[in-house]
Amino acid sequence: MKYNETTGVRIGVNVITPDDEQTHVESNGQKFHNWIAIPNDPAVYTKKRFMAKVNKKYPQVTDITWSPNVFTGLYPATRYTFNNISTISTNDGSTVTKADIARAFEKSVNDYFYNACAYVYYYYIPIRHFSDNEMNGLKPNFDNKGNVSYDKRHLGRWGMVRNNWYELVINSITGRPMVKWDEEINLENNTSWDDPDADVPAMNYTINVLKWNKHDSQVVDF
Repeated sequence: MKYNETTGVRIGVNVITPDDEQTHVESNGQKFHNWIAIPNDPAVYTKKRFMAKVNKKYPQVTDITWSPNVFTGLYPATRYTFNNISTISTNDGSTVTKADIARAFEKSVNDYFYNACAYVYYYYIPIRHFSDNEMNGLKPNFDNKGNVSYDKRHLGRWGMVRNNWYELVINSITGRPMVKWDEEINLENNTSWDDPDADVPAMNYTINVLKWNKHDSQVVDF
């Protein structure tokens, strides 16, 4: 099951980076916070944070330039690779390659990342109706020890059922949002979209399914 194959909630956020970490891009009087997002990595990388990650492995690197400059250009959700690096400067005359920089992020030189500078990016939460306990009797599976499990993709488990009230509680945000709506992302606690029970990328949440009798206690005079 993919993110776009079930009912869900899209939560838009504006990622604001610290002034001392980023060159901001201004367009039509609006300030955009420029950073990059690497798939399967929950971090938001400003240039300062990107260099800090590189320097853990290659402390002699003093500067990296790009073509085009991914940290100052207004190129929202544009895909680049580490091949877009144009120069790598060091303080000891040693040679550090594009492939070396990619390895600092456990990537290869042809792996892609996104330049992010749009105003709003998104988290996605699929709506679950049936809890684990409510799956009893639905397509049970037995292992060789007699343990019972239930198909978490059973019809009706995911989606919204009429005459119910869905209460969504966001418990924590541990990483960045999706830069592209169709971004292939596999972050902490999110092993596969084929298992919608896995937490949404970089977000932990709880869904409470309530009866359609929710009301407030405010007294209205007629």
